Amino acid sequence: MYDLFIHLDFEKQYTKLDHSLQIEIDRSMEQIRNNPHVGKPLGLRFIREKKVRFLRIYFIIDEQQKRVLIAEISGKKDQQRVIDKIKKNFEQYKQKMA
Repeated sequence: MYDLFIHLDFEKQYTKLDHSLQIEIDRSMEQIRNNPHVGKPLGLRFIREKKVRFLRIYFIIDEQQKRVLIAEISGKKDQQRVIDKIKKNFEQYKQKMA
């Protein structure tokens, strides 16, 4: 099992969602905590996404420390923008797991 960290950008979006969707996302985050290799890799082996209904959860895996950062959540239309943001600011995201 991995330690799970939640980024503020994710939390801001999460709190705006319908309660039933939040419950589904919570289940997916538990799956990620137990096996962070679920979902789809995004070009780099340690950045992945997991689809929940019409949304995607983006997360970063730190294998050495057994930690996962839930970084962002978005819909399909913002997918590439969010992926590019995570890749561009990867070091800043990684610091959030410290």
